[in-house]
Amino acid sequence: MEIMEMLNNIMAKLKQYGGVELSFGNPQTLGDLTIIPVARVAYGFGGGSGPAGKKKKKAKVHTIDETSEEMIEHGPAETPKKEDIGMGGGGGMQTSPVGIFVIKKDKVSFFPTLSFKELAVTTAILIMMLWRLLRHK
Repeated sequence: MEIMEMLNNIMAKLKQYGGVELSFGNPQTLGDLTIIPVARVAYGFGGGSGPAGKKKKKAKVHTIDETSEEMIEHGPAETPKKEDIGMGGGGGMQTSPVGIFVIKKDKVSFFPTLSFKELAVTTAILIMMLWRLLRHK
């Protein structure tokens, strides 16, 4: 399988399975009410490879003779073979909720979700404002 064919297969699977449905489910209908989840989806991929068939400089190997304590020079170290190839790759996907659309008869409403971080910041700001108001009385 060539690399482009493999990438095309991955992209097809992501289009088929990735997205809001994977994380939050499909739209739901209850009587005349329809709820549609909305999410932010991000993908990231990376890859690399090493040189195939490139030879490194031949390095000489030195050892110490234990009896005479002299340095002995040997022939060049073994060079990499043409088959020595390095490759790697990875990827990831992140989804985060944005909100829901609620459709009832002919009316469409959007209800945004609050993340824990947004909720914590809002709470901290309210506490600081109350503290300042109570401190000045």
